[in-house]
Amino acid sequence: MKETVKSPSRLLVIGLEKGLFTAGNPARERIVRQMAECGLERATILVFARVPFDEEIAPGIRVISTDSSTRLLYVTDALRIVWSLRKEGFDVVSSQDPVETGLVASLAAHLYGSALAVQDHGYYFHGNYYRKESFLNYFRYWFARWAVKRADAVRVVSLRTERALISLGIAKEKMVRFAVSPTHNVERITNNITIDDAMDVKDAGRDGRYFLLAARFVPIKRIDLAIHAFSLIASKHPDVKLLIVGRGTWDVGRKVEEFNLTERVRILPWTDQLQGLYQGAIATLITSDREGFGLTAVESLSNGTPVVMTDVGCAGEVVQDGVNGYIVPVGDVDALADRMERVMGDEGLRQRAKEIVYPKPESDMLEFYRRALMRYGKQHGQTEG
Repeated sequence: MKETVKSPSRLLVIGLEKGLFTAGNPARERIVRQMAECGLERATILVFARVPFDEEIAPGIRVISTDSSTRLLYVTDALRIVWSLRKEGFDVVSSQDPVETGLVASLAAHLYGSALAVQDHGYYFHGNYYRKESFLNYFRYWFARWAVKRADAVRVVSLRTERALISLGIAKEKMVRFAVSPTHNVERITNNITIDDAMDVKDAGRDGRYFLLAARFVPIKRIDLAIHAFSLIASKHPDVKLLIVGRGTWDVGRKVEEFNLTERVRILPWTDQLQGLYQGAIATLITSDREGFGLTAVESLSNGTPVVMTDVGCAGEVVQDGVNGYIVPVGDVDALADRMERVMGDEGLRQRAKEIVYPKPESDMLEFYRRALMRYGKQHGQTEG
């Protein structure tokens, strides 16, 4: 009996992407394009949010907000909507992560008798870091382990995450690995963070030579490490500056003042228009303690700028040490400063970063959903012949 691979027809996604509420938002355009490529009859995307929204944003694609009064009610409000959609005939339910959205998706898939597809964009299983961040994350970690084992298919964005899941006993056959590729409409690749941008990107050119760091201002991004490393080389290179682009709760300015670098470090508000900043930088820095993938690295390299990063996310997979960038141990400020100096004198590295062509990923969202359907069918005796 010949096995055929069935494609999904009706999909429910439980997610977090609030950009779906805004016409013209890059995230919305990307997701609509992905759904269209899957050839779905119907897609419904349920988003955890505190604003009302229920619209068909494209033919056959409906977006619904949980319209919660508080974040604490996201899960219960989502489950109420899941119950109201029980007659829609979804054959695949997908979650954006293996934690809260994974919980809702798992219960929805059980209710509907549907295949479950779970995405893992994060660093939940990269060592013990995530579960030790907080008491709540400890429980999230154990639930996430259950969710990926329960899932019929798991999408991972990096080889690092795939290996971490295999070490936990997750079958490689259920995993589909792919991330955003710079060959797919480079101009639109962003971190999908939007704010009112009062900065003219071209104005960054007045800074002359600079290193660039673009990230959320949160402790795990270790912006303090970048500032410290820059302080170790600043006196030797008085013409070089550090540009930090982003937003968040962590006080970057205070750390800059601690190292007496207020004249050498420029803090800029977030902008989706990072292309000019990448192209003008000596190198892009990624100094995180953990990353699920590290899209900033792909963005930088797609603009021909090498990357100096800690050994997280796509390090060793996209960024290759000494080829198109440098990789340093997590938290090693001396190694980071050394590679920052080294990259300034390595013209060959910059040229290689421009010349390397990154292949399109072998898998995509359609393969992810098909894998879920196939494995669900096998487990429930529904494989078509």
